Amino acid sequence: MFNHFPYPYEEEVHNLVLERFLPPYHANGVNQWLKTTCQSGDMLFDAFGSHPLFALQTAAQGYTVFVSSHNPILNAALQTYAAAPSMADFNKALADFSTLKRGDEFLEHLISLYQTQCPECKEITPASAYIWQKNAALPEKKVLSCTKCNASGEYDIDAFDIQILEKIGSAKLHHSRALSSVVDLHHPQYHEIEQMLEIFPLRSLYTIINMANRIKGNIKNEQSQRLLTALLINFCDFGNTLWDPENSHFRPKQINLPSTYKEYNPWLFIMEWISAWRQFDNPIPLTTWPDIPDQSTGGICLVPYRLKESAVLIKDIPIKAVIGLIPRPANAFWSLCAMWSGWLFGKSAVKNMAFAFTRKRYDWKWHANALAVSFEWINHAIADDIPRILDVPELSPGFISALYAAGNAAHWNHQSVVLNANQQHLYSQWTGPSQPISTLQNKKTNPYENVQKTIRQINEPVQYLSLHSSVCVDEINTNPKPEPVQKEDCYQRIQQSVEYSIIKNPALLRINDKSKEKQSGYWWIKAGWDFDHRLTFSEALEKQTHEYFIQHGSLYEQTFFQETAAHFPALFSPSNELLHDCLHAYGSPETNGYWKINEMDLPDNRQSSIQEIKQDLANLGKSFDFEIQTTDQSISWSNKNNTQYVFYILPTGICSPYLSLKESTDKKIISIIFPGSKSKLIHRRLENDPRYKNAVTYTYLIKFRHIIRVLNEHPTLGLNFFLESLDEDKPGAQDMRQMSLFGL
Repeated sequence: MFNHFPYPYEEEVHNLVLERFLPPYHANGVNQWLKTTCQSGDMLFDAFGSHPLFALQTAAQGYTVFVSSHNPILNAALQTYAAAPSMADFNKALADFSTLKRGDEFLEHLISLYQTQCPECKEITPASAYIWQKNAALPEKKVLSCTKCNASGEYDIDAFDIQILEKIGSAKLHHSRALSSVVDLHHPQYHEIEQMLEIFPLRSLYTIINMANRIKGNIKNEQSQRLLTALLINFCDFGNTLWDPENSHFRPKQINLPSTYKEYNPWLFIMEWISAWRQFDNPIPLTTWPDIPDQSTGGICLVPYRLKESAVLIKDIPIKAVIGLIPRPANAFWSLCAMWSGWLFGKSAVKNMAFAFTRKRYDWKWHANALAVSFEWINHAIADDIPRILDVPELSPGFISALYAAGNAAHWNHQSVVLNANQQHLYSQWTGPSQPISTLQNKKTNPYENVQKTIRQINEPVQYLSLHSSVCVDEINTNPKPEPVQKEDCYQRIQQSVEYSIIKNPALLRINDKSKEKQSGYWWIKAGWDFDHRLTFSEALEKQTHEYFIQHGSLYEQTFFQETAAHFPALFSPSNELLHDCLHAYGSPETNGYWKINEMDLPDNRQSSIQEIKQDLANLGKSFDFEIQTTDQSISWSNKNNTQYVFYILPTGICSPYLSLKESTDKKIISIIFPGSKSKLIHRRLENDPRYKNAVTYTYLIKFRHIIRVLNEHPTLGLNFFLESLDEDKPGAQDMRQMSLFGL
């Protein structure tokens, strides 16, 4: 048992507002850590304010969360989510908007801009989208599903569509209005901001700017204004061209106009957007600094300033934990938020966001330094013994190095970490500069040997992200207090350590990865081509699963995942996919995340099957004039020529104790018979573990169902026919040399 908090295995939440720009959010992951350090009613500090739901879900557990955020768009989202608006609230807001006049009704005018004429029935119907080529004056195609005749598909635009665009008027005029809401003409980044407008089709820009102006100037009801502004955030997000038609979760990093893009009809998505805003059944108390919610109920205190200012303001608040969802660099998002803030709230809202217009590219060293500055501001406000709990999704090697370099540069002391490499997600806990480093972390000795020791401990090829994280943790524990002049070099030092310990380690090799990127794939020890006495990582997980089912009969998936993960090193949490493969090998899903053990895997049933197979093999061996010997797990045939066929009959898919290169010879042929429900686990090992691949060259793997079928369908078969038939139902790709092992 490893002494660490297990990876929480919370599902990523989808269908959220601005989801493609925000860091992935796993519901309640940090809250499980907080249960071990805090109590309901305690005051927490979300120092990064990077995702509205991150703070709100925590506040919903009874904590009072101070959120530092100077992004007006994220703050508006936070306030809207917290209000828990009902469908009726949104309907009232839309009704208020629909009464605004423009000669004709304003809402009807905006909707009419996305109408088209069906080429089949000639009736007026909403267009779904328009397809544009870069720098074209008109769209190339329109996409529609006619509400009258059901005609559907892509069609050429016609005179009706051109007339609609002509109604909008001069692009120059609307661009000028959009820019004047953001910055003055003499702003140093005026022309860069003007170029950003290229990603907004004119019809979309016209809709957004006119809606924003009418909402600010004509909607008097405060709730309606807030909800319409929330929907306008959706219009801003949906109304640009930074969408990948093939990938709805595409995350734009730079603002560039694609060569081909779709202009979508936003009015077709209003109900979907309203649903996305309704994440809570009941409102969560929210105040703006200096007002603080009632500590007995919990809630949000929005501190709408940059972190260096927020840290000063909350210095005297009795904070019990710092929490943070750490984002990647997001130039596109912050630049767009700066622009949208001007459109929705006026130029004053852009003041603290203008920095986003100046820098266009961010590397990981920059990110490390930026995080270090943030961590140091936290040091100024928060006592050293207060835990800092960080949720870090979307991992990459550079991101991991940046995180640990920042903590090192800020003199934070690393206490614990859990990583799920397949999910590219980790949680880490730190304390301030004066606190001791956790005694659970091992100091690094020889970096070559340390990495090899780690891989041998896991006893299976290891994903690169896990090895990379392991080296980072060792590095900062070896060099916990860099001098001020060395802080800028923390990232480079960690990267050099990783390069030396892994990439240039002559004892390691990278397997199962065709990528040219060195920092990827699975890594193994060049000399590690035989099994030792221990189970492999995935076999140990399978054993845990089998024993859990035998002991409990049924299980709840998430509880099982967490309890099982606690048995493995924190940087090597089992992947969701491997855990599910183990569950399917021994159980069947029921409802609401519960699983029940398969009937055939009940101990009595499985042993009965094993005994039947042993008896049938014994009878068959005798018919071939072999001498029969049996043990609890095997049956062997031997003849006067000293040829021996050994069949191990297993209740599980755990094969490594029997896959030994030293045991199989030309005179002793090993076969392993296993339940077919474990086939996927064995196939995974054949694909990923070099030792399995080597060992099956000398060992036969046979499913229960196949051996039973062969024995039942051919009761009088000859020896050669029997041996040939064993090759017909493999668990995965196996070497055809197996045929020669039986002398066939």
